Amino acid sequence: MAFEVSPVQSDDYAEFERVFRAGFGEIPETTTQAELDFFDWCDLLAARQDGRIVGTAGSYPAELTLPGAVRLPTAAVTSVSVSPTHRRRGVLSAMMAEQLAAVRGAGVPLAVLTASEATIYSRFGYGPATMAADFVIPGRARALRQPIPVGDTRLLSQDEARKTLPELYEPVARTQVGELSRPDGWWALANSRDMAKNFAVVHRSEGIDDGYAIYGVEVKWEPGVSQNRLRVDELVAHSPAARSALLRFLLEVDLIESVYFRVRPVEDELRWLLADPRVLRARSVRDWLWVRPVDAAAVLSARRYRVADRLAIRIEDELCPWNAATWSVEGSPDGAECRPAPTGSDPDLTMGPAGLGSLVLGGVNPSVLVDAGVIGAAAGFDRDRADLFFGANQAPFCSTAF
Repeated sequence: MAFEVSPVQSDDYAEFERVFRAGFGEIPETTTQAELDFFDWCDLLAARQDGRIVGTAGSYPAELTLPGAVRLPTAAVTSVSVSPTHRRRGVLSAMMAEQLAAVRGAGVPLAVLTASEATIYSRFGYGPATMAADFVIPGRARALRQPIPVGDTRLLSQDEARKTLPELYEPVARTQVGELSRPDGWWALANSRDMAKNFAVVHRSEGIDDGYAIYGVEVKWEPGVSQNRLRVDELVAHSPAARSALLRFLLEVDLIESVYFRVRPVEDELRWLLADPRVLRARSVRDWLWVRPVDAAAVLSARRYRVADRLAIRIEDELCPWNAATWSVEGSPDGAECRPAPTGSDPDLTMGPAGLGSLVLGGVNPSVLVDAGVIGAAAGFDRDRADLFFGANQAPFCSTAF
C-alpha cells in the first residue's frame, strides 16, 4: 500500500516520538516538554500510510567546522526510524531523498548524522568522517606519570550548567575540525535529560573558566567495598593544561573502582598522562560523524587544504545529480575554489558522495580509500600528492550526540 512523505506539524509531535522510539525497540514513558520544544528547532518529516506515521526523519540547523577553522551551514540529521511494521518497503529511501532535496532547497551544503548501523547510510551518500573511542581504566590503577596542577574546580547546579556549558563549548567547537555547533534547543534538551542525574565540573585558571566535564557515577556496592564506575560523558577544554587538570580530577574522585570515558579522540592524550599506559583499555573504536555533501562544489570550495595544488575530481551522485560532474578544485591553506572542469578533462580521482564525505574533514587519506576501492585514482596518478592536498593539520573529532 502506498505511503507519502510530508512535513510534521506540532500536533503530530507525540506520535512522531512514539514511532521513532518504536523503531529502536523503546517505549517512552512520557514525551517531555523539552523534547517537544526541541522538535520546534527541527525540520521533521514523516512517512504516512492511511494518515498514520510509519517512518520518521528530522534535522536541525547547525554549523560544521572544516579544515582551516571554516564553519559551514549543516543539517544535523536526527530522529530517523521506520516502524517495525513497515520495514523493507522503501520508507527510509523515500524520506532520505525528500530530506536531501529539502536541505538543498534551503541552501545548506552539508548533511551529517551519527549512524545506528554502519551499513545503512552509505547508500544515501553518507561517508564516515570522524572516529571515536571509548576507554576504560579498570581497578584503581590510575596513577599519573607526573603531578598535574589541578587549579580551581567547582560543581555546577543544573541551572548553572544550562548557562555556563554552552559558553565554554562554543570557542572549542569553532576551532576543532569536525565539531558541530549546538543550538539552544539542543542544550535545553541535553540539560533536561542529563544534568538532573549527572555532574558538571568546571575548571578555572587565573580567574577564568576554561573547561568542563560532564560525568555520572554508576553506584554499586559489594559488602563494605565500592564497585562504583565513573562514566565521563564529555570533556571540553580551552587548553591542554585545562584538559589535563580535568582528567586528573576525574581520575582522583573518591570511591571509584573504574573510570569509563565515552566518545573520546582515538589519539587521546590520556594514555600519555598515566604512569602505566597499559591500564588504559580501548573498549571500542568506531565511526562517529558521517558526512554527506549536498552541494559538493560549495563544500570543496569552503575547506582549506594543506598545500597549494589543483586536482580534477569526478563525482558520481545519483541521489543528488547536480553534484555529478568533473570538478576542478584549486586549493591552498589560504582558500579554495571549485568549478566545473573543462569539457573532456580526465579526473585525477573519481568518487561517490560517500567517498567525498569521508575526505571532507581530512580524517582519512585518499590513498587509503583508493586501496579499499571506495574511490578511484587515474592510472599513474601520484596518490601521495592527493594525501598531502586533502590532509589536515588536526585530526577531526566530533563530541556531539544527536
